[in-house]
Amino acid sequence: MNDQASGQKFPYKLFFFIYSGLTAFFVIIYFTSQWMDIDIEKFTADPITTFDSHPLVGVVSNMGVILWCTAASVCLFSYLILRNKQRGKSASFLLWSGLLTAMLLFDDLFMFHDYLAIEHLNMGQTTVYIIYLILALTWFIYFFDEIKSNDFMIFLLAGLFLGLSVIGDFILPQEGIAYMFEDASKFFGIVTWTIFFVRASRYRFNQLEFTVE
Repeated sequence: MNDQASGQKFPYKLFFFIYSGLTAFFVIIYFTSQWMDIDIEKFTADPITTFDSHPLVGVVSNMGVILWCTAASVCLFSYLILRNKQRGKSASFLLWSGLLTAMLLFDDLFMFHDYLAIEHLNMGQTTVYIIYLILALTWFIYFFDEIKSNDFMIFLLAGLFLGLSVIGDFILPQEGIAYMFEDASKFFGIVTWTIFFVRASRYRFNQLEFTVE
């Protein structure tokens, strides 16, 4: 295979590991479907197709997941670019922020605290929230100076909306307008969280002087 026009060699090793991992992923899906006695197409097909639902079912939840993924990707990609150009907590802030956001993405995408933890790990919803709170507080205390040095009010708004969503999860009925209020609070929080980290990443890029050779 010829080199690319940019002069970069084709990354054979990279794609070997990527495709090997993807192959292993689908092998795991196959054996999991056999072990759990679930049709394999239910692991790979779109949920709307599987359950013959309207295309707009879960639209707010899906958009929230996309935004979680955006925030996590921005943080982790920025860390990879900036890790050798910054030192101390500033260098690791984006890494741990990306991992924390990825954890929240996993929870939202797979309904971890709503279903998986309860049904398969015998953990109560309150227990999961306590674990998340401890992790989030540890992150917040350790990186407080980094958080405060950015758009602190935006971060507080994100925390306020996400906190309202958690409170609503406990005290509001899970239907009707009350349920929409809980989900709207979470969506406002996710949007604000994403804005905070996009701006925080941009701020760190603006602090550096890049030279083009």
